[in-house]
Amino acid sequence: MKKILITIILQILSSSIINAQAIIGNTTKLNSLEIAQYDFSQKMTLQQAQSACNSLGNGWRLPTLSESKIIYQNKNKISNLKDDIYWCAKDEYGDPWRFSTVNGIKMTSLGNENGKYFVRAVKSR
Repeated sequence: MKKILITIILQILSSSIINAQAIIGNTTKLNSLEIAQYDFSQKMTLQQAQSACNSLGNGWRLPTLSESKIIYQNKNKISNLKDDIYWCAKDEYGDPWRFSTVNGIKMTSLGNENGKYFVRAVKSR
């Protein structure tokens, strides 16, 4: 029984590591920011986006508003970035934001945290 339980736990952990590597891939490094190579496979609500980024471990998270500007300004250097809307982390006041990779516009998401948008994980280097 213990062997079966250990095998199941190892399979779950192995699956999580493989999924994280599939998102992180070959990162793009811009100054103090590291950007995952891929988006998550589906659009998510803000809460789902935060959980998904946290599940990658090791400091992965949603980009801040200022980091979203860096992503937009360098979008030609970042692989697999869609021309669409992405979630940002909440600001210092706890307000949710999103940004467009088409035109760099940042949009408040007050009252719209259940909207579904793309997610690109980042972390500080």
